[in-house]
Amino acid sequence: MSYRIFILAALILILPKPAISYPSLGYISPSSHPPIPPSSHLARILSGHAAVAISRDGKTLAGVSNENEITLWDLKTREKVRTIYGHKLPILSLAISRDGKLLASAGHDKVIKIWNLKTGEEIRTLTGHTEWIEAIAFSPDSETLVSTGGDKTIKVWGLVTGTLIHTLTGHKDSIYSLAISQDGETLASGSWDNIKLWNLKTGIEIRTLSSPNFGVNSLAISPNGEILVSGSGDNTINIWELNTGLLNKTLKGHAGGVSSVVISNDGKTVVSGSLDNTIKIWNLQTSQEIRTFPRQFSIVESIAISNDGQILASGAWGNIIKLWDLNQGKEIRTLL
Repeated sequence: MSYRIFILAALILILPKPAISYPSLGYISPSSHPPIPPSSHLARILSGHAAVAISRDGKTLAGVSNENEITLWDLKTREKVRTIYGHKLPILSLAISRDGKLLASAGHDKVIKIWNLKTGEEIRTLTGHTEWIEAIAFSPDSETLVSTGGDKTIKVWGLVTGTLIHTLTGHKDSIYSLAISQDGETLASGSWDNIKLWNLKTGIEIRTLSSPNFGVNSLAISPNGEILVSGSGDNTINIWELNTGLLNKTLKGHAGGVSSVVISNDGKTVVSGSLDNTIKIWNLQTSQEIRTFPRQFSIVESIAISNDGQILASGAWGNIIKLWDLNQGKEIRTLL
């Protein structure tokens, strides 16, 4: 697979631009992980993503293991339930449906697999993307799945029949992130230097938000549907007004690209994971940093929080998955 490398200006390097671009997450990764994390100044190339997802009932944690496998854990007992196999290449994204029945996975093999979360059995495989799939998201009613990635398109799938409903086009570069509002009306998609808002039901573009930051790696919409949060490769977090598209505030504090952002269920805090090996909690109203978790050995690639706001799961370089006490910022356990 061809690929394009984005380097921060501070490195004073100029590299050629092959056909495919990856988000500026902050590191280079070969086909397998090196023994130590690479520099946080370089862009991400090819590898799996240490993706994590927590079911809404707080019972199940899903995480990528060995790059192309999915492991499920019982969050109460911290015990491994099963490992799911099926992808031939590294997985980049996981999502669990709101009703807790379905697990979706996608990545470099250009397919989306839908699994029965309880049994681990594969329900169907969705095909149609022509390049790697970077992000997937379930609609709140659990009847629709949205996917996107390197082919610069967004696909909306009906899960009852497994059919393609819409293909949305308009981004000029690869798309790295998705978020759906809790009312199921609005879809947000993040690319290299912009964010697009769409009407999920009709597939019509609402507006484009011009982001000054390169590599919109992660998006989250507040429960009340008023705020959009974006995490970018230039180490910043932007707070947007969803209805107007206006940039409200920019949060600065990370020393590496922001790879993942989530908003708490009460809408009061934002949690961010970064390639500076840290996780931070921010007050969404005051924009003040509340806490930084203990610095980890590996860069943080993905985070998820339980619906009750008690547990945080993080996925780090090398498929290192940890559980944290979200209120105290203390590690509970490393899952193996």
